[in-house]
Amino acid sequence: MITRPPIPQKEELLHTPQLKNHKSTPNEVNCVNSKGIYYYVRRHRPEKLQQLFLNLPEPYSRIQDIEAYLTDENNWVTAELISTLFANVVKIFNDPSVPFHIGIETITSKDISFLLNFFLTTFSSPRSIIKRLNQINQQFNTTKIIETVYLSKTRTVLRLHWKEGRALDKNVCLFNQGVYAAIPTLWGLPPQQIRETSCFFEGAHYCQYDIEF
Repeated sequence: MITRPPIPQKEELLHTPQLKNHKSTPNEVNCVNSKGIYYYVRRHRPEKLQQLFLNLPEPYSRIQDIEAYLTDENNWVTAELISTLFANVVKIFNDPSVPFHIGIETITSKDISFLLNFFLTTFSSPRSIIKRLNQINQQFNTTKIIETVYLSKTRTVLRLHWKEGRALDKNVCLFNQGVYAAIPTLWGLPPQQIRETSCFFEGAHYCQYDIEF
């Protein structure tokens, strides 16, 4: 059983190839993350899918095929763009915990075959992923550093040190919790029990997760 965490005028269209070299789009978050958000909405609220793309920051609001761009795992976007997508999806579902469930389904669904293949061909168990979690994290975003404070056969404690100046909020924290909870399901195991003991987005110096295998 998965434990839910507590909830504290158009300009000229810009084509995707031009966007990749745009000065205001640092490589902060890989689009495997936005792909997970996109497919979650498409599965559960397909009639509201276009609401996901409301009020996107520049230059994303001018992309001709935003769906293709945000579901291409070769692309990277800003933290601000990811935060906007999460804000939109919370409104679509009227549920502040939905980023957590998106994190779970990012792992458990078959939509992101690249991510699943990466985990299954590189690691032999959830514990082996935890041992290299910070290195794995760097393949998908540059917004945080993950510290493994404690690791045993049945429990681990993780600290997420978020980099300053990134446009992120609690939704991203919940998403990460969902991802970590669902990792064992890749090997047919039950989800991990995860408990947040401190949160950067609620005033702490970092997010800390106590996870039981």
